[in-house]
Amino acid sequence: MPEKEWNGEQHGYSIMYRSLDAINNSKVVNMMDENANSYTIGRLNEWTEYEVKVCAFNAMGYSPYSEAVIDRTWESGE
Repeated sequence: MPEKEWNGEQHGYSIMYRSLDAINNSKVVNMMDENANSYTIGRLNEWTEYEVKVCAFNAMGYSPYSEAVIDRTWESGE
């Protein structure tokens, strides 16, 4: 979101993700880096479809979550 639309200084991002193969298994990762432009979610199951949403947060609270992105993992590897 453009800086002029912020409601206070940004503190970081919250990433919510869940496997579409299971029910009620949402997980949330909070990144305390307002300058981050990427993040790798680890420990995902291979060949599994996931839904991911992101929002920003600051001292005033959380923004609305983004539209969901759905994608599938490939085989696991190092």
